[in-house]
Amino acid sequence: TSLGGELYIVNNATLTNLDGLANITSVGGNLYIQDNPALTNLDGLASITGSVGGELRIYGNAALTNLNGLANITSVGGTLWIERNAALTNCQGIALLLGWPNGPPDDSVVGGIDIQNNSTGCNSVEQVLASVPDTDTDGDGVGDTRDAFPLDPNEQVDTDGDGIGDNADAFPNDASETKDTDGDGVGDNGDAFPNDASETADSDGD
Repeated sequence: TSLGGELYIVNNATLTNLDGLANITSVGGNLYIQDNPALTNLDGLASITGSVGGELRIYGNAALTNLNGLANITSVGGTLWIERNAALTNCQGIALLLGWPNGPPDDSVVGGIDIQNNSTGCNSVEQVLASVPDTDTDGDGVGDTRDAFPLDPNEQVDTDGDGIGDNADAFPNDASETKDTDGDGVGDNGDAFPNDASETADSDGD
């Protein structure tokens, strides 16, 4: 079911879950879940696999512990508010919305992002992004999603995008050069004499 307008779930003292909303696939306007003190999860919203057209506001739900039910939302057309949910410790469900692993400006939120006054792990964009597990296949301390060479513990970055990691690249900011065999400061590709440190050019081609 695609809901074209607003969806407000507000001030329900005994509401513990949203399972009755499991057939909703998108919300065209604002989605507010606010001041529901017994609500523990948002799993009933897991079928929302598209966008929320307006604001997404999760506010003042004292027993809410996670946002896993929001994990399939692809974008938010307004501001994203996650505030004053005292027991909320797991916000990984919105990590992709926030642009994980890099975060803003890679996020999918058109408006502002306000994440605060929840429990530890959900008090800022930075805390949410840092809470997402990231495999480190080569054990170099840099997670695979941030590692340009996830299978090489000696390399993590390729600044010039030439396929050679910065540590092994004699010219890490020049995609046309990677080696300087004779150590004269001129890359082998541009050096007429790559094995002679005293020569770099052959103007007359002799």
